Amino acid sequence: MKFRILFFLILLLSITSCSNDDKDCMENPINTTSLEREYGCTNTKNSLEVELTDDFTVIRNQADFTNQVSGNCIPDIDFTTYDLIVGKKGLTSGNSSIDYQFTDDCRTGEYVLKVIFNQNIATVAPNITYHRLIPKLPEGKEIKVLTEVKNAEINCELFDPAFPLLFIRLVDSSGNNLIDNKTIDPTNINVEGDFSNADFEFVPADEFANPDADIRALDNSLNLFLPNEATFQYVIHLDDLDKTIKVDFTAELTKIPCDLSYFKPIEGSYNDETLELKEVPPLQFVAVLEI
Repeated sequence: MKFRILFFLILLLSITSCSNDDKDCMENPINTTSLEREYGCTNTKNSLEVELTDDFTVIRNQADFTNQVSGNCIPDIDFTTYDLIVGKKGLTSGNSSIDYQFTDDCRTGEYVLKVIFNQNIATVAPNITYHRLIPKLPEGKEIKVLTEVKNAEINCELFDPAFPLLFIRLVDSSGNNLIDNKTIDPTNINVEGDFSNADFEFVPADEFANPDADIRALDNSLNLFLPNEATFQYVIHLDDLDKTIKVDFTAELTKIPCDLSYFKPIEGSYNDETLELKEVPPLQFVAVLEI
């Protein structure tokens, strides 16, 4: 009996001690910095590129930074002082700012970066790059990234979002636009689809746009009507070349505020080859077909 009482007393003291330790254990904030502050980069959330989708990576040396990250500001980072956390986040509205909180969780031994996206009602769906320069960590130390999206208040009666558009440019083996050089007359093009209402609109050259503007990628292209489907096919009849081509597309469902959604084209396939879709903001996707 005395042994049982002693055992329970020891157990109670142990639980009380752990409880006190948990109360004393707090998340310790750690200062971080950015490429903007340390190296003079600008607008990295839009100009910095890394091949990730809703994920992050930790870069610990210059070689990996140069190989994995691209953009208009690729400085020589002092990796003896810093590690770089960089990631991508797909959003359903415009972004006003990003807040960061970096802490050392003494309960788990993990370092945690919390990334808070402060959104606005702009009708765009950006794929934002976030990053933080953190103090150099020991090899093998675990890092967790938590993301939070704070949406702006939206009046759904006034909400006028942008929806995706799909364009194709027809070019020869030298990259020359076949409509621009008069090889193909757009009035002699007919299309079919494996869905109802398949059609297109011809987009002539924008004579007033800056020659180097991104929008010029749409010059003399075909705007294909988009279905609300994850996969679809277009059959394009080019009467001037006496040729018919088939192009398959895949799209992903994207939800936006006010219970709206759309299918955003993400990839195409033509002649058993993958077609890259280049985005011309906002939400205008262009595929180049070599005929």
